[in-house]
Amino acid sequence: MSRETTPDAVGVAEAITAVYEAVLRAEGRAAVEAAVCETLVDSGLYAAVRVGRYDERADTVSLAAAAGSDAEAPVESDGTGAVDLVSSAVNDAEPTVVDWESDGRGSVRSDGTGHHTVASGWLGSVPDGIAASAVVPLTDGETVFGVVTLHTTRGDAFDDVEQTRLTRMAESVAHELDDTDDRTTLDDTDDRTTLDDTDERAQYERLTERISDAYAAVDRDWTITYWNDQIAARTGRDAEDVLGDRLWDAFPEIVGTEAETQYREAMADQEPLSFEQYVGEPYDYWVSVDIYPDEDGLSVFSRDITEQKRDEEALAELQRQTQRLMETSTVERTAEVAANAAHEVLGAPLCGVYRVDETGEVLEPVASVEEGSDEMAGPPTYYRDDEDHIAAQIVWDVFETGETREIDDVASVPGLAAQSPAESAIVYPLGDYGVFVVSATEPAAFDETEKRYFELLALSLRTAFERVGRERRQQQRSEQLAALHEHSREIVSAADYETVARIAVDAVQDLLTYDGAGVYLVDDYHVGDYRREPDDDSVVAGGDEADDTTAAGSDDADDRSDAGDDGADDSTTGAGDDGADDRSDAAGDDDADDSPSELVPVEVSHPDGRGTEAVPALGPGSIAWEVYQSGEPYWTDDVQTDDRRHSDETDVGSELVVPLGEYGVLIVGSTAVGEFDETELTVCRILAANVTAGLEQVRRRRELEQSRDLLSRTEQLTDAGGWLYDAETETLRWTDGTRAIHEVPDDYQPSVDEGIEFYHPEDRDRIRELFTDCVESGVPYDERLRLVTAEGDLRWVQSRGEPVWRSERSETGESGDEIVGVRGTIRDVTEQRERARRLERQRDNLEILNEMVRHDVRNNLAVIGGYADTLVDHVDETGVSYVETIQRQAREATELTRSARDLAEVVLQTETDHERVAVQPFLDEEVESIRSTYDNAVVSVENTVPGVEVYANDMLGSVFRNLLKNSVQHNDEPVPEVTVSAERTNGTVEVSVADNGPGIPDDIRETVFEQGEKGLDSGGTGMGLYLVDSLVTEFDGDVWIEDNEPKGTVFVVQLPVAESVFGSD
Repeated sequence: MSRETTPDAVGVAEAITAVYEAVLRAEGRAAVEAAVCETLVDSGLYAAVRVGRYDERADTVSLAAAAGSDAEAPVESDGTGAVDLVSSAVNDAEPTVVDWESDGRGSVRSDGTGHHTVASGWLGSVPDGIAASAVVPLTDGETVFGVVTLHTTRGDAFDDVEQTRLTRMAESVAHELDDTDDRTTLDDTDDRTTLDDTDERAQYERLTERISDAYAAVDRDWTITYWNDQIAARTGRDAEDVLGDRLWDAFPEIVGTEAETQYREAMADQEPLSFEQYVGEPYDYWVSVDIYPDEDGLSVFSRDITEQKRDEEALAELQRQTQRLMETSTVERTAEVAANAAHEVLGAPLCGVYRVDETGEVLEPVASVEEGSDEMAGPPTYYRDDEDHIAAQIVWDVFETGETREIDDVASVPGLAAQSPAESAIVYPLGDYGVFVVSATEPAAFDETEKRYFELLALSLRTAFERVGRERRQQQRSEQLAALHEHSREIVSAADYETVARIAVDAVQDLLTYDGAGVYLVDDYHVGDYRREPDDDSVVAGGDEADDTTAAGSDDADDRSDAGDDGADDSTTGAGDDGADDRSDAAGDDDADDSPSELVPVEVSHPDGRGTEAVPALGPGSIAWEVYQSGEPYWTDDVQTDDRRHSDETDVGSELVVPLGEYGVLIVGSTAVGEFDETELTVCRILAANVTAGLEQVRRRRELEQSRDLLSRTEQLTDAGGWLYDAETETLRWTDGTRAIHEVPDDYQPSVDEGIEFYHPEDRDRIRELFTDCVESGVPYDERLRLVTAEGDLRWVQSRGEPVWRSERSETGESGDEIVGVRGTIRDVTEQRERARRLERQRDNLEILNEMVRHDVRNNLAVIGGYADTLVDHVDETGVSYVETIQRQAREATELTRSARDLAEVVLQTETDHERVAVQPFLDEEVESIRSTYDNAVVSVENTVPGVEVYANDMLGSVFRNLLKNSVQHNDEPVPEVTVSAERTNGTVEVSVADNGPGIPDDIRETVFEQGEKGLDSGGTGMGLYLVDSLVTEFDGDVWIEDNEPKGTVFVVQLPVAESVFGSD
């Protein structure tokens, strides 16, 4: 049932109750006004509260007390908005409210009454962030004492209920202010015993008689000098009986009491004193006494606070009863405590607690007290549709509107007196639970204080009902979860899919007692055991053809009901968006060869029994299929309201379809309408999660078995051993190859810790860290470590591990998947490591040789060239030719060492360290070098590529140098001609080196770049072109040979252009 309730109703009532208590404790008008402001602000419901005093003669309201935002800084202004608010409240004696958000900042609704404006600039501007304000008049009868202004940030504040409660509070405060004014009238009256003037004496007596408090005076000898009518009425002794008597003689019962002590102390210290005192038999009342001493004696004011004390006692007892309400465990006991409290503590002759029944159509009595009534008749039951019963209509109206109904005179409601023995009544709403009724056999039986206490009791009762209901739901939930836990233990240990489905259906019947349930799993691609073809005449849930059988997930019906209609979704959670497919592999395109095509019934229950015979599979187009694809549950309160239902004759009322991950769906159905709520949905979701886990367990076991088989077959084909760790059982299995590497017996199966102990002490922490990260975070590893075999041999092994995911479709650890194990291999790499160490030594030797070539040999060649240059001037013509031969061979030997150096650097390079380098400078430098070395050659440049950069290093020059040198050295023409060109195209740069030499035959072009290959009639080493190919490959480029026209060869080097932040440069 849905109905309007008052926002913050409980909080407002509690705040006002706190105001009552604070006001009772306050002494004096200023203290009362301050208590109102501070208590309301402390409640947290109001940001600022101010009290203004009304001066009737000046027709003004001035600030008296404030608390909260800007409390100490009221803004002096013309206060147009504030004036309207205060004027309306004072003139109409009713609350005035403004909604600042809807009415506009600083504007106020005009009441249009034409009332006079009350000057009230003290109200000032409204503090920042305020959503609404209210001005409530402080009135006692016809007297206006002032106003209370309240500012709040709550957007829904000051509804009718809140205004009513604030008005009652203001009336009580005004009454207290009236009493306070009476008590303080004589504050400025000094020297009362020295009034000689007859008129002044008469005026003084009229003043003292007019105050409501009892007043007496004694001189310093304790002689009673004044005795007003109020104290005479209270004590039963007139003034003429006591005036002139000493206080102790007139009232000997005071002697020896706390009162005597207080009187004597005030007289001696000349300091005012106040105290409360209970006056026993024969008076039996409580008084609050204020003593004001002066040099002539004492002035004593006493106020009868018996009602206040009784209210305090009632409030204290009510608080104890409220505490009892917080300790009850059933609705019945809670109602009984509340009814007894209303009767015994607050004195309600008739009272009752009524609870709405499950149908929502009856308010039935839960507890009641009917003093002096006919016990045989008992409390009435109120029916919603009983239009002739006036009392029933009243209590139902209170229940539905959430507003309290007060009836001071039953006779004023037509027809009610004939139906009720009460003469006055109050009906309090109890939220969604019912109503609380208090009544009496006389009209206007309850005063404002009693009403406040009844209201507080009703609020406490409602809170207690909410607590009991919450605790009952929690207990039911705990019992369901305990039973669900037991079923879950069976589910996760089930050996196959059928067992999981059977236990799931059992759990639905045990936990929720619904009419039907069914587990449907996807077809044989994912499950493999339950592929069935539906009968041609069978019912398919979600709109397929029907016969006379209704199964889980179908619409049609004979005499039995099953697990649902499987129609459309009118629930808060629908059947899902067909486009939002979290199961792209499992529930993807129906045309895909590996996609499931239907949901197959594995276990189905209905009122007539169990079985899947004639129960169809559910394919695309059914609600179950949509739930499976979307991964979102389907929930409808009434299948009959679903336009997509298959049959109008279905017995199914409520239906719930919950996805089982990638495996299928769980369908729950009931013949009742509105059967499911959030609790049932939560239980079904938890059950579905456990069923999904059980299905995954079954599949995981099968996958682990397959993994073991795969490891065994892999071991047979390689020299590695395999191992598999099951995270659920925490067991580790080794294959024969792994046992052989560890030199352990054939039946040896270690634990994880035992397996780690085989590793070298210095490597154990590392392998443990790698394995833990793999199990917990899915991080694969591949690392070379040392282990010591069972025979004591030290071996180097390559240890690899990777996670085993619960879903095969999630091998990379997709979001939401779970690691169920780790599988890996171990390979003995001891010999491989020795070979690597030998290669490392060879690399070291090659580095030494490279240093010798780069420094010692090149230096010696430089010396030979220098001496040859010197000999030219000292030999004859025949000797010159020899010297030139020496010079030429020295240059070629130098070039040879340069190529050997470059090749050694390529071979010894362990890391690729490329950077952006410009092509043109390297090309220009090598062209100039060839021209200076071979003065008989003609080297020309046709095209250039200034600014073009590639990713390379300083070895790029070696590429161009070897190609240019090859074109000159292997040229058979007297004048070698070499043409260099460069061109940028399609993200690459191509550098061509063309010559007029003999060319390279097609049959050797594929091998000319191989190590040691020489061109035709070449006298070289064959390293130059090999080095070119090695470097170009390292730079992610390519090199090839083309024919030159009319003769010769063209070498083409292609390199990718380096990308800038804006694309290719």
